[in-house]
Amino acid sequence: MAEASTIQEKVRAVFDAYLARDPDAFLAQLHPGFSFTSPYDNAIDRDAFMERCWPGNHSLTAHELKHVSTDGETAFVLYELGTTAGETYRNVERLTFRDGLLYHVEVYFGDPPAGHGRWKSNDIRAAAMVRKLIEDRYQAIRLKDTETAMAQVIEDIVMFDVVEPLRHTSAKAVRQREQEWFDGFDGPVSVELKDLVVSADGDTAFAHSLNRYSGDLKSGSSTDMWVRHTSCYRLREHGWQLVHEHLSVPFDPQTGKWSLDAQPSESEAKHAAANAGTSIQQIYGQLNCADLSVSEAWFGKLFGRVPDAKPMAGLAEWHHRGAGGLQLFESREHAGHGTLTIIVSDLQAEHERLRLAGLAPSSIEPATSTSLVRMKDPDGNLIVLAQPGEA
Repeated sequence: MAEASTIQEKVRAVFDAYLARDPDAFLAQLHPGFSFTSPYDNAIDRDAFMERCWPGNHSLTAHELKHVSTDGETAFVLYELGTTAGETYRNVERLTFRDGLLYHVEVYFGDPPAGHGRWKSNDIRAAAMVRKLIEDRYQAIRLKDTETAMAQVIEDIVMFDVVEPLRHTSAKAVRQREQEWFDGFDGPVSVELKDLVVSADGDTAFAHSLNRYSGDLKSGSSTDMWVRHTSCYRLREHGWQLVHEHLSVPFDPQTGKWSLDAQPSESEAKHAAANAGTSIQQIYGQLNCADLSVSEAWFGKLFGRVPDAKPMAGLAEWHHRGAGGLQLFESREHAGHGTLTIIVSDLQAEHERLRLAGLAPSSIEPATSTSLVRMKDPDGNLIVLAQPGEA
């Protein structure tokens, strides 16, 4: 029987890997027969957990173990979570270890809300497979690789497009449309998928997302627009296949025209700016780094989440409130010469959060109108957090 101190150490190692968003360290501590049960999940296995539950750690800013009680190879854990939305809540879990590895987890936080049934491993595994197909398809679209993009499309697909003829009823027609679209770009197609949701039930899977397409056109102009995307997959003899796809954009009921400049979570300020005569929709700061993987981890701590998009190789993006963001480029020769200023509403709280995350912020510098905190990223770029004083 394992010593209580050893089980407590294993518990802390599991939670540390989860909070650090280190999948390799986390998976190394799981038993081959690992299962996970909660009010939402019915003994799902390791693969299903990584598809359904692992992404949840991206919204965490803190994960504090309040109490660990052990009984043999079983531990009851009370912990407190903090989220990027500013919420704090507590859960209790029972962790069972076998052969020194985490064998089973039970989470206790009440019944799921109405309409939220329990998930089974098979359904989540199917959703994970379809998600991978979607990611592969859109990577092929970025590369303008028609053959790979069409690999999982069924011959009698029905596709609703944003341009005439609005409906295609064969893979041949979709292929032709896709190739014509690719041929219009001067270079790669930049694609961002926002809020992708995939669910599966039996032999049917459903997905929806907001997609951003941008790039330079051979005509000399460029495009940058968001569309609503819905797709349906069916499980056939040779695996999951795309049977239906629907792309659309909203329209302005006052003018009857498409709202091609519509974006996720548009604010009143953005509409006001547009009505003031400017066509500016978003502003991105840009920094260069020598090693994107290293800097991505550092900025992940700064912003409290992983990148919102990776439009192409060597680029990671964080989007903030729909109007601005950061583009982090891998460019060794230019790394370390930039400055990024971030306006915050509570500099003291941000300073403490960054200190706990190990980013070594400077002490707060009071000023007449603005208080500042300075720090350097791994390449030496200057990062400044500023809180304006009251007017």
